[in-house]
Amino acid sequence: MPEIMRRLHPRGAACRGICVDADGAMLGPECVLVERTATGFSALDRRVWARADIIAAQPVGGPMLIVEVKTGKKPRYTSPQEDVYPMAQIGGHVFSPYSKIEALGYRAGQWLPPMTFVTVYKQNAKSDPVW
Repeated sequence: MPEIMRRLHPRGAACRGICVDADGAMLGPECVLVERTATGFSALDRRVWARADIIAAQPVGGPMLIVEVKTGKKPRYTSPQEDVYPMAQIGGHVFSPYSKIEALGYRAGQWLPPMTFVTVYKQNAKSDPVW
């Protein structure tokens, strides 16, 4: 499997990806994920949540994998997914409240390390999946 690289983008109006700098983290030009405060950094509200379709461990100590499966003609991420999934790639900002996460070596409620995010798209039952 080829190594997956995430390109970080500079902050500003032209940003079309994740920007991580001394002021925090942004997704695109307007979505603040983490911001610097007088006492450190503040992350997203803990009330924002999304349930991943699959969370799995990769072999040989690779990062955990989040798989989101989308179906239909024009599938979209929900607003919470747009907030949570970028933070999962950064690490230390998302957790699972469920004991099932113990099968991967983490406790329910424990902040999780950076994870690789993958979307699988399948238009219908007869179509091949697209990664």
